[in-house]
Amino acid sequence: MKGNLRKRKRAFGSGRRMLAGAALAAVLGAGLFGCGKETAGEEESAWRDYDHACDMEEGMAYLDYNAGLVKFLDYETGAFYPLCVRPNCFHDSEECFAHALCEQTRFMGRLGEKWYYWTSYDGDGALHSCDLDGGNDRVIETYAREEYEGGHFEGNVWGNVLFRDGSCFLALGMDKMEDLPNNPGGMGNVATVSGIYRYDLDTGEREALCPEKTMSIPSYTLWGSYKNQLIYSELLNDEGGSMVSGLRKLDLETKEVEELDIVAREILFPGCVSGNFLLYNKPEGGLVAFDLDSGEKTMILEDEAAGDIVWEEDLKAFSALQSSETGGYEGYRVYQYTEEGECQLLYEGETVFLPRMLRGDWVIGYSVKAGQSMLRQSIIKKEDFLAGKTNWTLIVEEE
Repeated sequence: MKGNLRKRKRAFGSGRRMLAGAALAAVLGAGLFGCGKETAGEEESAWRDYDHACDMEEGMAYLDYNAGLVKFLDYETGAFYPLCVRPNCFHDSEECFAHALCEQTRFMGRLGEKWYYWTSYDGDGALHSCDLDGGNDRVIETYAREEYEGGHFEGNVWGNVLFRDGSCFLALGMDKMEDLPNNPGGMGNVATVSGIYRYDLDTGEREALCPEKTMSIPSYTLWGSYKNQLIYSELLNDEGGSMVSGLRKLDLETKEVEELDIVAREILFPGCVSGNFLLYNKPEGGLVAFDLDSGEKTMILEDEAAGDIVWEEDLKAFSALQSSETGGYEGYRVYQYTEEGECQLLYEGETVFLPRMLRGDWVIGYSVKAGQSMLRQSIIKKEDFLAGKTNWTLIVEEE
């Protein structure tokens, strides 16, 4: 299912270009993004990885690999265009910021007047910063990579990111060509050393926030933030069967870690931390809402496991895989959770819209149609989503 972050090894006319560039320059120059405000509140300054995209107050910058461009989605109008302000740019050369950045980055985020992005496709992995127009690119930290016989690399980096309050928090898993602790001498195994780290984006200094752990896949995942706490998961078992994790919260002031007495399946990102609620799937199936203030747990959906979710005051919706009696895949179910505490079915089958975020009147997520194997980043009006319509707009071009 899309959104399982444990998986590893994973054209415009000239007139429209000029209009889009002018609009984007106005938005960037005005400093309207939530994570760019000098006086931004705690929640406004937090940003979390959304499948290679940066979610901000006025819009979303995202990587469209099919087009080879970083694009910007305007939440007010629903328009989307390359993240480029060069006049008359054709967005097909290294001189174009939108093209050059998409070619090399895995994720990006914004704080103040800087973009921060991670590269790890060719050569060494590195955390960079640059101006909003792509200038003054600077490497904050580098991870060296060494190739071994058979095409394997030491130094590959996997993980997810959260930008908050002037810092970058990374849950990293770094590959090492060595035996696994639980399988010494095994063939074809790559040990992954994982941890959660905070970076000072001015000095590049890295601070470890939890003990490093070695397993066959990355051991830690950032789920989000709440007040002065990071919410994250720690992988408990990587020896076959259903891989499950224990949920934790880390106090950023005291560095104390509190176990939440929750064991979860990790297929629910992003949107799993919203306000004071943490949404998670039980290992045996079933979606639960956990109140981070009171500790109260509410069963939302029995048996099935959710994979895409929006949990806002104005919309509570999520998807679940639809399986046959023999255990085969038959499509998806998409539900709205009503004020009466009931799950109302919105979509069922192979032509559905899978929700990820609610921004204004737009639901942002993925669409899929019968006969297609790929999920496409798309947007749809909330009223049409709730009516189960299929008039969504693709924001990632077809291959």
